[in-house]
Amino acid sequence: MKSRLLLFVVCLTVTLTLFIPAANAQDAFKAAVAVEAPAVPQSDSAADYLNYLNQNEQGLQSAVRNLVDAAQKDNVDANSDQYAAGLSELISRFSLKAMDALNKGLSLKNVSNEELLKFVEQKINLLPTYCQITGSNQDDEMTALSNQLRQIGRPDIADALDEKIFNDKVKKSVKENDAETFGKLFDVVNEQVQKAGKDITPELAFKATKIALAARDVKGYKLEDGLLKKYVEQFASSSNPDVQYISTQMELQILFDAGEEKMFALPGNEILFSGTFIDGTKFNPEDYKGKVLLIEVWATWCPPCCEEQTVVRDAYAKYHDKGFEVIGISCDDENDLDGFKEFLDTYKFTWKQMFENKAVIPGMKTVTGQPVPFNKYYGIYKIPRPILIGKDGKVITVNARGPELERRLKEIYGDGSEE
Repeated sequence: MKSRLLLFVVCLTVTLTLFIPAANAQDAFKAAVAVEAPAVPQSDSAADYLNYLNQNEQGLQSAVRNLVDAAQKDNVDANSDQYAAGLSELISRFSLKAMDALNKGLSLKNVSNEELLKFVEQKINLLPTYCQITGSNQDDEMTALSNQLRQIGRPDIADALDEKIFNDKVKKSVKENDAETFGKLFDVVNEQVQKAGKDITPELAFKATKIALAARDVKGYKLEDGLLKKYVEQFASSSNPDVQYISTQMELQILFDAGEEKMFALPGNEILFSGTFIDGTKFNPEDYKGKVLLIEVWATWCPPCCEEQTVVRDAYAKYHDKGFEVIGISCDDENDLDGFKEFLDTYKFTWKQMFENKAVIPGMKTVTGQPVPFNKYYGIYKIPRPILIGKDGKVITVNARGPELERRLKEIYGDGSEE
């Protein structure tokens, strides 16, 4: 039974909210509530059970329509307890038959992989309704399904289901700020990570990364100091390139989390910046010594960025001869270099540009030896981000947008000429 069925039921039910309740339900409504679900077949064919499940769903949709019509005919208010009870009874009857068919289908031998996956998917979708009807525990039912899959020789699907069960528990504990439950779940993963050592699989490394980073959103829970760094180093020691990649991404995420604080601490301090421009040349700090430099993080697909670039263009035309320089760090796709250059030419953005993965922190590498991106290090997630640097090489402001850029440049150069 698919989740869209519940949406179907809700949509039809809403239409009854204006009906006038009657003192007693009439025969039409009673008959609509009493409609039976089709009988579950006794078969050795998975196709028969899948066809039945489709028939059951269509039958329930038709039954609900009839219930809506009958309620309207007999003036049964959709908000009344009687209507809710009738609808619940109808859904329960069809749902229990559907679950019976699913269990029989899952117990068959020689079921194709495609058919088995359909049975599993439909059972997972039906479980919330089934558990509400029977009062059973959904986690227990999911675990039983996983065990059943292992018994019939499908540990691969069981593993995927176990992963879903675990992830659902993590999401729930994060959403509810359940630090105790989250801590227990994390301990399970952490124990697996410690046991695996440098032989950790990409799947476990990814799982550990995901739950470790989720810990930031659970109030009242704090990871062991330095644990993320230990993970980074452990993953980096793996000979598996996928695990090494996860190590790099985790390390960059740690840097990114602390980056915004570093960025807003920049005014009055020197910035760390290096990279390669789109024309292949390297950034040379000597070329910008004694000049005012604007580092602008932007993208052609960002309307506020493009609007800001016109402001930068005017400032560049006015002050460039006086020593004002601009470097663009583009968040565009570097594989579309020709399209990017065409955009620059069209709007006459003539200053130097580099793509974001080419803008790096000089002399800094991750544990796996990868460059540290500028945007990650400074936690830049909102663009445009215009960083204005003075003649002394120290940052003036990290928000030189619009009138603020003109004001700052006028303070430095006056009305178009250096003081």
